[in-house]
Amino acid sequence: NTTRVIKVDKDIIRLFGELSGEMDGVPRFVNFHSIRLLGAFRKYSKNSIPIKEFLDDGTYVSSEMLHETSGQDNEMISIRRSESIEPSRIVLSGPNIFANNPLYAEPKIGERNKNKYERISLDACPSKYQINSIYEACNLGAIDSTFPKLGGKPFRLQYRIATRGMVHPGNERMMFACILPPGPSYINGIKGIAINAGFKILVVQGFLQSLFLDCFIRAKGLSNIFAKDIVEFYIAKDDRYFASIARRVAKLNFVSSDYGALLAANREIHNPDDTTEHFNWSSRDNVWTTAFFIKDERERSLIECELEALIALSFLMSKKEVLGAIQTYMGVLTNRDRERSFERSIYIKKAMDIFTERGW
Repeated sequence: NTTRVIKVDKDIIRLFGELSGEMDGVPRFVNFHSIRLLGAFRKYSKNSIPIKEFLDDGTYVSSEMLHETSGQDNEMISIRRSESIEPSRIVLSGPNIFANNPLYAEPKIGERNKNKYERISLDACPSKYQINSIYEACNLGAIDSTFPKLGGKPFRLQYRIATRGMVHPGNERMMFACILPPGPSYINGIKGIAINAGFKILVVQGFLQSLFLDCFIRAKGLSNIFAKDIVEFYIAKDDRYFASIARRVAKLNFVSSDYGALLAANREIHNPDDTTEHFNWSSRDNVWTTAFFIKDERERSLIECELEALIALSFLMSKKEVLGAIQTYMGVLTNRDRERSFERSIYIKKAMDIFTERGW
């Protein structure tokens, strides 16, 4: 297959450097797989800036948190034994979260086997953030003094984007980015960034949860993501679609009343004109209620297709370019879609047509 043969010339080496941020010396190799994918990655490089350039100085801080062993040795955390604890004492582990879902799965109380998590039904969620976790916090004062503050407020009490630190090509996803409410801590299997610019945290989450970023991570061959790496990923220069991205991120991530303050601080996303076949923002969505967020799994997948379309258009990619990357790099997800008869490529194409026509 001649399309699988890529001549590595000066142009390709320059693209390696742009995508890896290593313009001096020998850049990191990027596995493009096919000549057909070069267009998507060229546009990704040309039409983007690092997240750290999008965020203003002093408005963000990234951090790991609690180590499982030393955290227990220092009596900051312990194995959770109680059925119900204050949200501030929850200590999350990687399997608790998923892309766009801070209430993804939980173990039974006292269960330490990470393979025995059970999916959470969003239909049955309480109005306050609550999830079973392996660990609970014992000394909040010690935790708050150990990790960085932002604007004088402890890291734990900020809205944060969190993702699992370990990435594996055999998984359905690579990035598991979601927005956490103030209160819970997490162990070092999760990496996070606190952002106190309300609108920008929604936009950054939109780009971090995208399937194309998963493709990029697979192409670079990364196996771990560290907290400091998060702001090195890319966001589009073109901001026409940012508000539409932010609305969909809110509808997927704001799963409890703990997000009400962030919703209230984002009046610029309140727009009843944002209506598609699968998405609607009404006047009642300007205030958080239990009816605000999307609960049905298929509906959530449809909104994620709209998000993927908005991300692709922000990078000025064509349908063929973005779908070619997803079909090439996202084999596990593609197989899962096939099993549940979900036509992801069709929904992304339709969404790109809709957003292209309306221009926002």
